[in-house]
Amino acid sequence: MTISKPNSTKLEIILIRHGQTPFNATRVLQGHLDVPLNEIGKSQAELAGKRILTDGTLVDAIWSSDLNRCRQTIDGILKGKNLAVPIVFTADLRERFMGKLQGLQYDEARRVAASEGKNVHAYGESKEAAVSRLFSAWETIIQTSVGNGYKSVLVCSHGGVISKFIDHLINDPAMAERFEINGDNIKEADIKVPHNASFTRVFVNLVEGDEANYKGLVDSFGDTSHLQVVEKVDQAEV
Repeated sequence: MTISKPNSTKLEIILIRHGQTPFNATRVLQGHLDVPLNEIGKSQAELAGKRILTDGTLVDAIWSSDLNRCRQTIDGILKGKNLAVPIVFTADLRERFMGKLQGLQYDEARRVAASEGKNVHAYGESKEAAVSRLFSAWETIIQTSVGNGYKSVLVCSHGGVISKFIDHLINDPAMAERFEINGDNIKEADIKVPHNASFTRVFVNLVEGDEANYKGLVDSFGDTSHLQVVEKVDQAEV
C-alpha cells in the first residue's frame, strides 16, 4: 500500500503532547490529576506555536484534552497570534486513568505494583478503554473536519494515549490495512511515549463519498526539533 502525502483535498492532523509539568520533571504519574505546566512547559508550548508558524501550517481547528496542562499548552501555542479558530476541549483526549498509582513517583509505583504481583499498566483504565475513547474523539475530529472542509487540525493530548493510539493505527488488524508509517522518519520500535510538546503528524486520505473508509500515513512521531534539542521517546507514562 502506497499512500501519498496530502494535497489540498487531504486532512493533516498534528498531535501535540502537552508541555512539561512539575510531575513530568520528577517522573510522577499524573493520569487524570490536573497538574499545570511548569516554566519549561510554558516555554515549550510557545516554541511549538512558533514551529507551526515556521512550517506555514494554517490550522483550521483545535481539539484538546480538558486537563489544565493541555489547556495551558494551547494558550502557549496561540500566544501573540491572531488565530481565531474553534477550540474543543474534551475528556476523551485525557491521559489514561491510573487509579491509586496517580501521584506516585514512577519507581515507587512500580514497587507498589510489584508488591501486588502486577505491573503499572494493570491499574485504573485499561489500554483498550483508553484507545476506545481516543478513537471516538478521532472519529469526531475527522468527520467534523470533513463537514467543515478543514485541511489541518491541531490535537493536544498526553504522551501515554498518543503512543497507544498510534500503535493502534498501525498494528490493530482493523486499522493496519488502512494506515502505514513513513519508514524514513519513524522506526516502529520508537513508538513509545513521546516527549513533552513533541509533534506527531498524521495525514488522512479521505475517499470522496465514503469518508468513513479513510486511509492514512503516520508521517512523523515525537518530533522535538522545534525545542532546540533532540529528545528520545520513553516507555514510562510520565
